[in-house]
Amino acid sequence: MESLTADKFKSILDRWLPGYLEKRFLLAVSGGVDSMVLLELMRQVLPHDRIYVAHVNYGLRGKDSDLDEKLVRNTASQHHLFALFKKVDLKKMAENNQKGIQELAREIRYQWFEEIRQHHQCDFIVTGHHFQDNAETILLNLLRGSGLKGIMGMQILDQQRRLFRPLLQVRKQEILAFAERNKLEWREDKSNQENYYQRNFLRNQIAPLLEKINPKWQEHVNQTAMVAGEYFSFTHEVFQYVLTDGKIMKKDGMEIVDKALIREMNHPALFFYHWLNPYGIRWDQIQYLLEKGMYSTETRNLTLNNKKQLVIDRKHFILTESQTLNEKIFLQLDIRASGEISKPFKLRWEIIDIKEFDFNFDKDPRVAYIDYGKLEKSILIRHWQPGDSFIPLGMKGRKKLSDFFIDQKLNEEEKKNTWIFLSENNIFWVAGYRIDQRFRVNPLQTQRIIKFYLLE
Repeated sequence: MESLTADKFKSILDRWLPGYLEKRFLLAVSGGVDSMVLLELMRQVLPHDRIYVAHVNYGLRGKDSDLDEKLVRNTASQHHLFALFKKVDLKKMAENNQKGIQELAREIRYQWFEEIRQHHQCDFIVTGHHFQDNAETILLNLLRGSGLKGIMGMQILDQQRRLFRPLLQVRKQEILAFAERNKLEWREDKSNQENYYQRNFLRNQIAPLLEKINPKWQEHVNQTAMVAGEYFSFTHEVFQYVLTDGKIMKKDGMEIVDKALIREMNHPALFFYHWLNPYGIRWDQIQYLLEKGMYSTETRNLTLNNKKQLVIDRKHFILTESQTLNEKIFLQLDIRASGEISKPFKLRWEIIDIKEFDFNFDKDPRVAYIDYGKLEKSILIRHWQPGDSFIPLGMKGRKKLSDFFIDQKLNEEEKKNTWIFLSENNIFWVAGYRIDQRFRVNPLQTQRIIKFYLLE
């Protein structure tokens, strides 16, 4: 096993971040041996003005937590490094939060690290995760059923999240040996010996048993993760062609896929995975889509994350913004003069005297010409509701909007996103589709026209 040295560390930086001497790094330093070794290595190979240090004191271990902070403060000061510190009462915060303490602590520190990174224009957040950490993470992800991406474990360089883990292929023994050779001071977190948390239980109870089965289990797990990463990159690259060859129709911020196209695919599960993976799709959800969603005739909604949902109707899978679903927006609009709005959608309206109108009607469905004299001076705009009906232009009798939408072959998400314009509870425009016969422009009777434009 090659010893961890400044030269070896330089070779890691050269491989992953060419030109690293010109970059700025924010180091996450807890005071434990891993992060203190990371700090020392970065200090040895980088100009000091390229290093920023960040430490979070959660107050979970009382005086010990304060001593951790003191060590980091003293070390940063000794080497003239810019350092920032944050103190939070994690136990109190956890009382009013459904998340576990470990998850909440992680969320707090990474959110703070990212704020610092952006404020000080650092290129990467750097952590001291090592070879053993990654093997443990992979096993935990596997046990949680986190899928292919979870089996890949952590990445040395995560460009998307601006994270850099230069010690990820370095063994714990190398880190300890480096600390002792360089006579570094570090703090031992006594809670690491407790088995309350899953990672500690795995490290303290399960790992020794795995060592008896195979002393190289960490190496084999990490190798499997690397192979999984290669397969993921390859299939992702292949499916980028699939995702862009017309199978996904994009309309009004939605992505729509015909179920019939998916039924023809040899690997529909991989299609769903690569299409929806950026939005947090899980393998159990993919199984649900294949077993039930594919053949469902009822409209269903599948929550992906806080921003996206998948709407399943009779013929389509529709990826859409979560907030557009079942959203009840009522907009009262004053139309006594021409004007425009930009929220919740872009709309412009213009009042035209009939004497100045050339009766050259724009055929764009996003444009509507209405007899201004038949409208109240304040109109209501909302999404459609069950029971809504109107008299479509060119017809004599009423038609339910639900039936009109079927005639127009709208999917569930298109229905939900359609805006309805009303005057005194009478629908005068189903925006983007049809006006009401009663509100049409009559050359012999209309005195003023109001022209509505739905803008992109």
